[in-house]
Amino acid sequence: MKLGVQTFTIRELQKENLKTAMDQLKDLGVHALELCRVEMTKENANVIKDSKMKILSVQLTYKKLDRMFDQVVEFCQITSCPIVVVSVLPLVAILGGKKQMLIFSRRLNISSS
Repeated sequence: MKLGVQTFTIRELQKENLKTAMDQLKDLGVHALELCRVEMTKENANVIKDSKMKILSVQLTYKKLDRMFDQVVEFCQITSCPIVVVSVLPLVAILGGKKQMLIFSRRLNISSS
């Protein structure tokens, strides 16, 4: 059996020492991660890559993705992460009905091209 977790569950430990957090997860038999609340730095990307964990996705707010797009892409390339999950939609997309959700979806698709 393969076991995966979202790093939100270890957010305090990973903030203190990401390598220790990765090592402890490996010791518990965890093989895969959805990254959440991990700083998108090259140093952190390399720690995660060296841990040999399979990265299923990275979870970010749209605001952070929009502000740090190139850095997120580089982070995902280093960690071999295939998916970025937008975890918090802008309020206008949530409350604006179908039309606003479609506009927001198009913005996401343009960003990913």
